[in-house]
Amino acid sequence: HFSLARIGVPSLYFRGGQDLLEGGLEKGRIISQAYIAQHYHQPSDEVTAMWRFDGLEEDARFGYLAGLRLANDDEIPAWYPGDEFEAARLDALAN
Repeated sequence: HFSLARIGVPSLYFRGGQDLLEGGLEKGRIISQAYIAQHYHQPSDEVTAMWRFDGLEEDARFGYLAGLRLANDDEIPAWYPGDEFEAARLDALAN
């Protein structure tokens, strides 16, 4: 995303986290740490029935709706005034 920002293009960035819909951040950290210690880069490092994707579904829905809103908006996204990437964006729009 930084290579786009350097030329003034804003973007959305999504990253999975540990804050579970059921159990919260504390439970998510415990599960994540255990998985890394016991399975990460091991033969058992595979998707199992224990994996939950309900948060991923929520993230995907948010990303879709954000993109849909941006695509249908009358104005293009802009940087906050004074942001370090604002000048590159204004320059790109002027050309």
